[in-house]
Amino acid sequence: MEKEIMVLLKNIRKKNKISAKTVADAIGISVSTLYQYESEGTTTYRSLDIETFYRWCEALGKKPHVICATIWEKKHPRSHTSKAKRLATLRKKAYCDLTDEEKQFLLANS
Repeated sequence: MEKEIMVLLKNIRKKNKISAKTVADAIGISVSTLYQYESEGTTTYRSLDIETFYRWCEALGKKPHVICATIWEKKHPRSHTSKAKRLATLRKKAYCDLTDEEKQFLLANS
């Protein structure tokens, strides 16, 4: 799960055009240390501790539980919020494009 968290944090930083220096300063680490966290799988990789994770989320303006939930939803697509999402998605599809399983799901939950 740590790898997925680091990939997500790095992607959020890049998508929002937040510099590595800005995040590193907010966390209280050097830029080279930040890159060690972001370089999962290399010999210079650093493992992420919970305190650094919290500060990193704060630096990106994200709540830690939202980051964790994002990872959870990717691995467990039928979680507590997925039924409503699935219904909404299936209702947008043309009836002829639905599988038998999808049709049964719609009938059972409509």
